[in-house]
Amino acid sequence: MINWDKWQSEIQTEVDIENMEWNNSTGLGGIQGINDWRCIDIDGAEDFEIVELILKDLELPEKYCWVIQSGSGEGFHIYIRCSLSTTPETSSGTSSSSREGSFRKNWS
Repeated sequence: MINWDKWQSEIQTEVDIENMEWNNSTGLGGIQGINDWRCIDIDGAEDFEIVELILKDLELPEKYCWVIQSGSGEGFHIYIRCSLSTTPETSSGTSSSSREGSFRKNWS
C-alpha cells in the first residue's frame, strides 16, 4: 500500500513513479494543486452537454483534450491549470465557498 501522506508535501520523481506497484493497479488518480493543476470533477452526469457548457464558460476550446469521462461513466473530469492567486469573479450564479480558490457555478 502506498503512503499517500508523503505526496501531500513532496513532488514525485520519475524513479518514485517507476517504483510503484503498477502490476496491481486498477486505476490512476492525480493529486491536484501541484504546479497549479486542478480538476473540475463532475459527478452524476452521463450527458456531455454539461461539459460543453463549462468549457464554453471557461473560454476553452470545444475539443479540449483534457476532458475525461470517469470510469463509472457517470461523470467527467476537466483538467486545467490555474494558480491559487486566480480567483473567479463573483457574478450572478457564482458564489465563493469557504475553501480558498474554489467556487460553485450554477448553469441554467
